[in-house]
Amino acid sequence: TETRFGTGLVRPDFFDWAAHARVQVAERDPELVIVAMGGNDGQGITLADGTVLPAGSAEWAAEYQRRAGVVMRIWTADGARRLLWLSLPPARSDRLNGYFRQLNAAAEAAAAGVSGASYLDLAPWLSKDGAYSDYLTGADGQAVLARSHDGVHLTLDGARIAAAHVIDNIRSTWRLG
Repeated sequence: TETRFGTGLVRPDFFDWAAHARVQVAERDPELVIVAMGGNDGQGITLADGTVLPAGSAEWAAEYQRRAGVVMRIWTADGARRLLWLSLPPARSDRLNGYFRQLNAAAEAAAAGVSGASYLDLAPWLSKDGAYSDYLTGADGQAVLARSHDGVHLTLDGARIAAAHVIDNIRSTWRLG
């Protein structure tokens, strides 16, 4: 597990996931990479020539898809490894939720074009009928506080809900050694 708070794909000047992915692959030689990122990516993308793509624009979404495809190809070694990209759950903020829908669509499209990559939409389990909710149903059938106070991140109970479905997806998709 590696967590890099405040990072994503829109600010490689802050943290460059593509460069870091190369290091991870070289040092760890993973069989499967599971990625959960994007919660901080609802901001403009500055291109190398200084052009700023406004968050939410079609050009911004296309560039995000391109960047997601780049890191996916690095992590998968063009199909030699497997990658599972997890969707962003709905956010409390309508503005962020709009960005998250675009980021999810971009990541899903990128995964569809990268050998070894797949995309898992967690919204059915991390929302109430597709809408944001602080409380969700845990494995025991009881309501649990699944979202943190910021309306974006998961609590430990929310992460447990997500993890159960990630593990189910891995078991049903790939043979485990």
